[in-house]
Amino acid sequence: MVTSDENKLHRSSLYNMLKGNYVVYSMFGFLPQRNALLVDTGSDLLWLQCKPCINCFNQSELLYDPSESLSYKEIDCNSSKCYHEQNFIDDCEATIYGTSKRSCRFEYFYDDKSSSRGKMITETMSFLIDGNPMENPEDNITMGCTNINKGIHSGDYSGILGLGRGHYSLISQLKVSSFSFCLSGPNFMTASTLDLFCTSLNKNTTIIAPLLLNQFNPSFYYIGFKGISLNDEMVPIPSSYWDIIPNSSQGVIMDSGSFLTSIPINGYKIFQKGSWNSPPIT
Repeated sequence: MVTSDENKLHRSSLYNMLKGNYVVYSMFGFLPQRNALLVDTGSDLLWLQCKPCINCFNQSELLYDPSESLSYKEIDCNSSKCYHEQNFIDDCEATIYGTSKRSCRFEYFYDDKSSSRGKMITETMSFLIDGNPMENPEDNITMGCTNINKGIHSGDYSGILGLGRGHYSLISQLKVSSFSFCLSGPNFMTASTLDLFCTSLNKNTTIIAPLLLNQFNPSFYYIGFKGISLNDEMVPIPSSYWDIIPNSSQGVIMDSGSFLTSIPINGYKIFQKGSWNSPPIT
């Protein structure tokens, strides 16, 4: 894994693609190749679509080409960097089309039934601010090089930037202690920023929303959720629908990779039956 200066700030321009997707642009490899990444706090792996592609979705950027990068390195399946404790890292004896058993290979499945498959590599990475690379790229970032994708993906991005709490997350690799981003609305004409901090923030001058840990689902960011109000009136949904319960995945998570906000069906029924001085919900 990379080591990081404790006072370092990693910053990238963050763009609203108007389809529920927020992306950052990064450079990978030497010589650098530009790729767009979907920012996803609900997953733990950074991956790119790579040549040669067996089954890939269309993307606006050129496909990352490992043969054009001098810093590209494949990870051996028996290497310590091939962390088999992660459930998406395959056994060395597994047979996966298009990959060698010598390679550290992965199969990542998402809640929307999409999936990504390929091999684990290390590569150089640098963030872009207003189209310009930050001065010092990060070496030896462990990431996925994907050549088989299934499911629905937008052509607005070339891969996914997993910012969860897991072993391979960029948050873990860069030893990030906190992060912030502004999810701009559709009428916001310029980019906002994604900031990854490797030092403690001054709580006296910073507005902070605590992200809670659920030991049953340790990769996700849970939040303390109080309820829903409409027309200045709280909807009488019991707090038990939102609370984190021991030995359960229940609770409210923050997932920047999802463009939908969902609530439990029984809570929605309470919301739907109420009279809130508004047109009925259909």
